[in-house]
Amino acid sequence: MKIGGRLNLLIMVPLLALIASAAVGYLALQRSSVRGDEYKALKMAQDLKADTAPPPANLLEAWANVNQVAVIASADGWTADSHAEIDEHMAVIEAARARFDSAMAYWAGQSLDPRVQARLVEIGGDIGDKFFADIDTQIKPAIAAEDTAALLAAVRGMEWRFDVQQTGVDR
Repeated sequence: MKIGGRLNLLIMVPLLALIASAAVGYLALQRSSVRGDEYKALKMAQDLKADTAPPPANLLEAWANVNQVAVIASADGWTADSHAEIDEHMAVIEAARARFDSAMAYWAGQSLDPRVQARLVEIGGDIGDKFFADIDTQIKPAIAAEDTAALLAAVRGMEWRFDVQQTGVDR
């Protein structure tokens, strides 16, 4: 090979490598950028999860299950089947309590805006703790005694705690 051919080869190989590298970089950037398909799919999955899962720092799931327990106890009375359903709902409430406590511990360690800190963590956390304490001191004993009136009274008495905690979450 002549010197001119070797020189052309010496120029062409790095130039082709540079073009290939730029093409691979462009494709990688398109996939991972905010406008890329990968990011859009990830964002859509994140939004879907946020829209369908109850937030852990919220009493909504526990409150819904407390109300289900009240409906089951008042509609079916205290049959073996209703006790089984109530036990299932109480297990969901305990899981919601664990998620709530974990979320409150997490957010208590974050540097939030003072108003958010007061509403969500301090007031909302305290109300949530009292809400779950009411479950332990009022709901569970009423279930154990099969006392529908006491159960319904306890649920009615807990509603304001849920409402107060919701105002902190909604803001």
